[in-house]
Amino acid sequence: MKAELQRATEALKVALHCAIDDVNFNKSHLSELWRHYNGVACILESCAEDTPPPSLDYDAISFDYSNEYTDFYNNAAQPVDPGIVQGGQDVISFS
Repeated sequence: MKAELQRATEALKVALHCAIDDVNFNKSHLSELWRHYNGVACILESCAEDTPPPSLDYDAISFDYSNEYTDFYNNAAQPVDPGIVQGGQDVISFS
C-alpha cells in the first residue's frame, strides 16, 4: 500500500504545483489541494513498508483425492441401483 500512497502523494504534488501556476485555476481551491496533499503525505510517513506477497510454488501443491467423495464423483454418471432409492415419486402438477 505504501507504493500506492507514494504515487498518490506525487500526483497531488504535481496537481498542486500546476494549480498554483495556472492563472485560470480557482485559487480558493488551493487550500483543498494542499489539505489533501498534506493528508496523504502524513499517512505515507506513518505507513509500514510494503511486504512482497508470498509466492506460491504451484509445483509443490498436491491434491489428495482419496476421500469419501471420490467414489461419488467417479460413479456420478453410473446407473442408479433401484434398490437404494427410497421415498415416494416426484409429482409435477400444473394448475
